[in-house]
Amino acid sequence: MRILRLPDEHLADLIADSSTVIITLRWHTRTPAPGDLVHLDTLGHWRVLEILRRERPGFGADLRASLLAHSDA
Repeated sequence: MRILRLPDEHLADLIADSSTVIITLRWHTRTPAPGDLVHLDTLGHWRVLEILRRERPGFGADLRASLLAHSDA
């Protein structure tokens, strides 16, 4: 498990999907692995559940993530 600390600007999109979100990262951001934690400046702490699509030329990765409670972060 890795911890990625990213500025909010590294997100291209964040879409609510039931109890999780789909996050699209900017093309220059390395794709995390399932189980990794993503800490964003103002948008909280997220656990990566699955990679929906890896990064490709000009586009970042799409991933499914769940928000962590303060005690989990």
